[in-house]
Amino acid sequence: MPKIQLLSDEIINKIAAGEVIEKPANVVKELVENALDANADNILVELREGGKSYIKVSDNGFGMEKEDALLAIQRHATSKISDAEDLFSINTLGFRGEALASIAAVSNLALTTRTNSGNQSTIQNIQGTQLKTEAGKVIAVKEAACNPGTIIEVYDLFYNTPARKKYLKSIEHELAAIVDIITRYSLANPQVSFKLIHNDNVLLSSPKTNDTLSNVANIYGREAAKQLLAVNYVRNEVEILGYISKPSFTKADKSMQSIFVNKRFVKNRVITDALYSGYTTMLMEHRHPIAILDITIDPKKIDVNVHPTKSEIRVSKETELYETVFKAVKGTLLAAMGAELIPQISDKDVKNPYDIKLEDTRRKYAIESDKQTLLEKPAADLSQVSADEFVNADKINENGVDINTSIIIEPIKVEMKLPAMSVIGQMHRTYILAEADSGLLILDQHAVEERVNFEEFLKKSNKQISQPLLKPDVLDLTLKEYLLLKENIILFQKLGFNLEEFGSNTFVVRSVPILLGKIYTKEFLKDVINEAANATKLTNDFIEHKIATKACRASIKAGDSLTLPQMNELLKKLAGCENPFNCPHGRPTIINMTLYELEKKFKRVV
Repeated sequence: MPKIQLLSDEIINKIAAGEVIEKPANVVKELVENALDANADNILVELREGGKSYIKVSDNGFGMEKEDALLAIQRHATSKISDAEDLFSINTLGFRGEALASIAAVSNLALTTRTNSGNQSTIQNIQGTQLKTEAGKVIAVKEAACNPGTIIEVYDLFYNTPARKKYLKSIEHELAAIVDIITRYSLANPQVSFKLIHNDNVLLSSPKTNDTLSNVANIYGREAAKQLLAVNYVRNEVEILGYISKPSFTKADKSMQSIFVNKRFVKNRVITDALYSGYTTMLMEHRHPIAILDITIDPKKIDVNVHPTKSEIRVSKETELYETVFKAVKGTLLAAMGAELIPQISDKDVKNPYDIKLEDTRRKYAIESDKQTLLEKPAADLSQVSADEFVNADKINENGVDINTSIIIEPIKVEMKLPAMSVIGQMHRTYILAEADSGLLILDQHAVEERVNFEEFLKKSNKQISQPLLKPDVLDLTLKEYLLLKENIILFQKLGFNLEEFGSNTFVVRSVPILLGKIYTKEFLKDVINEAANATKLTNDFIEHKIATKACRASIKAGDSLTLPQMNELLKKLAGCENPFNCPHGRPTIINMTLYELEKKFKRVV
C-alpha cells in the first residue's frame, strides 16, 4: 500500500480554512470586504459572545442570483477575476474565492441574498435565495423574501475543529479584534454606513458622510480630530490622502495607525518606515503618531497575493513608494503653522492666539547694531512683516514707551517660525520664561539646546569635517555587519568617516568626524552598525538618531544657571533651526500658556 495518498476534500477544506480563518475577526473582515466589493453603502454586523457563537453581516450590495449563491460557497469560485492576467491587476478586496468556502468549512452557515431588480411591486420581485450549509455541505436551498443585498449568518464557529476553537481567546479579546476591523474600514470608507451590535448593544455606529474628518471625529472623538493634519499629496501617479497627528499628540502604541492601499487595510514595512522617517526627530521615543493614510497606486505595481489573509502586499518600486510617503508626511508637518506645533496650556475653546493683525498693533522698532537700542520707526514699514519672524522682539506699551529690558535679537527668517518673544528670566534653573503676544512661553533649556546642537551636528556632518587618526584603527565585523556597512558606505563617508576595506570582514578607519569639538571614535561606528544589523538597511534618519543621542549628552542640563545674554543667544540659535519646536527625541522645546488662560485663572474673564 503506498504511503503517499491524496487528501479528502473535507480535510483539504479544513486545512485551507485554517490559513484564512483563524478567529472571528477574520470572518468579519472577509464578509465586510465582500460587502464593499458588492458596492454596499450600508453594512450591519451583529455578534454574540464576541463572534464565537454567532456572526451576522448584512449589506445592501448587488446581491446574487440562486446559481451564483450556490457557487459562492465553493472553493475558488469568484466573480472578481477570470484569467491569470487579472492576478496582476487586482481592483477588489477579495479575488481568490476562498472566504465563503473557508468560513462554511468550519461553521454552520446561512446565506440569504437577492439582487436589486429595481421593481418591488410583485411577490416575485421580492423573492431571494436562502441556503444553509453544515461543514461546507449544502443541506437546504429555498426561496425567501428579503431586501436587496446579502445576509450571511455564521453559527458555532470552529464547532468541527475543536483544536482551533480551544485556542480562541476571551470574548472581550475577540470582540476587540472585530471592533478594530470595523473601525479601520469605517475610516477608509466614510461614504459607507457601518453599525456594530454585540449582544443587542450598539457598540459602533458610523453614518455615511462626505466629510472624512467628521467621520474620523465620530470614530476617534472630536479632541483627537482637532489634533490631526490633513495629508494631500500626489507624486509619480501615487496619491496619498488622509490625516496624521501633530507631533505633540501621540499614543503609546500603533493601534491608531491605519494604512490603506487601494482601500485595502495592509501592513507594510516600507510605508511604516516612511511614516516615521517623515516625523524624523519630532517624535518622542517610544511614542507613535496617529495616521490614517489612503494610498492609491496602480494595481499592477503591487502584489496582494502574498499572504492568506491578504493583509500584506509587495510593491514593485519600494524606494519610490518610500520617498512618496516620506515627502507627504514631512511636507504636511512643515506646512503646518508654527503655532500649531506648540502645545498650549489653554481651554479647548480658546481661539488661535497667533491670529493677530499686526496692523492693529503699535509696534515701532529698529535695531541699532552697536548699542542694540530701540529707535522709533514708522509703523507703515511693518505692514508686510510678520511678528513671527522676530525672536525676542521689542515690547512697547500702549503709549509707545519701551518696556523691553533684554537684548534685541535680529530678525531670522526660518521655515518653521517661532513667535515673537521677549525673555523674562529662568525658572528653577531648568526653564526659560518669555513673554509673547499670545501669553507666556515656557521653554525647556535642555530640549532647546538639544535641538540647536543636533542641527549643528547635521550641518557639520554635511561638510564632512573629520580628523585623521594618528594610527588607523582596524574594525572587525561580523559578516552581516560587514555587508551592511559595505552597502551603505556612502552614508558614513558623508558623516566624515574615512573607511577602506581591509581583508575579510574588516575595514580600516583612517579618520573620524569632529562634531562640536567631540571626536567620534570607532566605538561609535560599531554601535551604529550593531544597532542597524537587525534593520533592513541604514538610512539618513537612523544616523540622525545616533547624532541626536550625542547632541543630548553635549547639551545644557536641568539645573544649569544661565545669564540673560546666554538665554537670548540660545533662543536666537533656536529661531534659526529648521524645526525649533521639538528636541531630537520628540519632546517639545516650548509650550504656551495663553493670555486668555492666565486671565481666566485670575478671574478677569469668564
